Amino acid sequence: MAIIQLKNIDFAYRKNEPVLKDVNLNVPEGSIYGFLGPNGAGKSTTLRLILALMKPKAGTISLFGEDINSTYPSYLKRVGSLIESASLYGHLSATDNLKIAAKYFNTAQQQIPLILEKVKLSHVGKKKTKNFSTGMKQRLGLAMSLLHDPKLLILDEPTNGLDPNGIIELRQILKALNEDGKTILLSSHILSEVEKIVDHLGIINNGAIVFEGSLETLQELRGKNIEVKIKVSDVEKAIQVLGDYKLKNIEDKSFMMALSDSSLLPEIAKKLVANNIDIYELSPQSNDLENIFLNVTQNS
Repeated sequence: MAIIQLKNIDFAYRKNEPVLKDVNLNVPEGSIYGFLGPNGAGKSTTLRLILALMKPKAGTISLFGEDINSTYPSYLKRVGSLIESASLYGHLSATDNLKIAAKYFNTAQQQIPLILEKVKLSHVGKKKTKNFSTGMKQRLGLAMSLLHDPKLLILDEPTNGLDPNGIIELRQILKALNEDGKTILLSSHILSEVEKIVDHLGIINNGAIVFEGSLETLQELRGKNIEVKIKVSDVEKAIQVLGDYKLKNIEDKSFMMALSDSSLLPEIAKKLVANNIDIYELSPQSNDLENIFLNVTQNS
């Protein structure tokens, strides 16, 4: 079941300047869903629409199987969110900030120590938040979103401004929350991090969805549109033999080759060997999620 479903969403801040164009999105229940795209692609706008902070020009948004227009604002009781950065009282401790937030949510304050433990802030519960690092502030913001025990978490660029240790800590926390049964939708442009945590993805570019599916489906693209570095004994002869292929970065002993599929590599090697060309190196270049992302968005 899709815990979030967007159908044919259009949105514009100004007339004739569309921000979102016919956006369709399906976030499976129990997933960690990565919502990817360049800055300005429409990620934050989409999340704000889901949270009813703005209204779409056209289309429907459903959460938990129901149209949000018919369940607003009650559905928000099942949603936790962190959009941009957390709003904190710097002169108060982490615990006191959570006590104030608990009053907003009308939830019991007794669970605050447990939530601080979940986000790995138990040791600084009494520390004033003005002395927190960026990573600690983000985790405290996450703690606030967990006070009412939501089924769904919506996080907008949660790793922004974090150092490598902060990113690793946040990733561990999100994985643990997902294992506890929470569905997580997070937007990001830090693609290497998203790949380590998500199981489903949507890619948005220029306000339109250009890919949606499982991480496994996207990773199948790793073997396609690859580049291969080849070092040989005779470059000029190799160019003649491989005339049907696209070659570039030709040097004295090496060149790069673009292939539509990695399965073509054995054929390349056989052609070279059959023409008495020695192969010193034949190495596919890394086709990580970032390169796949660029291929998808540049073709959209």
